[in-house]
Amino acid sequence: MKLYKRHTALIWLVAGLFLSMYTLVCAMGKATQKHTILLPMTDKVKLATDYYVPEGTGPFPVILVRTTYDKNGMSGIADGVTKLGYALVVQDTRGRFASEGENLPFVGDAWGKLNDGYDTLEWIAAQPWCNGKIGTWGGSALGITQLGEAGSGNFHRVTPREP
Repeated sequence: MKLYKRHTALIWLVAGLFLSMYTLVCAMGKATQKHTILLPMTDKVKLATDYYVPEGTGPFPVILVRTTYDKNGMSGIADGVTKLGYALVVQDTRGRFASEGENLPFVGDAWGKLNDGYDTLEWIAAQPWCNGKIGTWGGSALGITQLGEAGSGNFHRVTPREP
């Protein structure tokens, strides 16, 4: 009986993940304009940052993805996310791909001498298209960056979400 319950829970979890992805794919419509900037951090190092804002009147809630894997790989979800009414910000972490600085994964994500996650959240919250509600998204290394942001003391952030 316990094995049956575990399998049932696993089936519902997988079905939920597929439904979430299906919803995003179905929501995709008109291409969303990509804006690319080099966002300066407190120590003047600039991080490559793309942002996508929904059409219509804002401000909007924002989903932040900070990645060690190349921000360009996330462009495929932008249309679906913005069609659902969220702005999307995707950033290469320090020293990775188009970002400046030394490649020290996770070292500069939130606290200590470098506060890249904190600085990024502050920048997002100050944008006219942001309503002050910022969620984060991603698993694996993207999830590790979220843990750093969670401990940064920046309260603009709402909650992490794994795909």
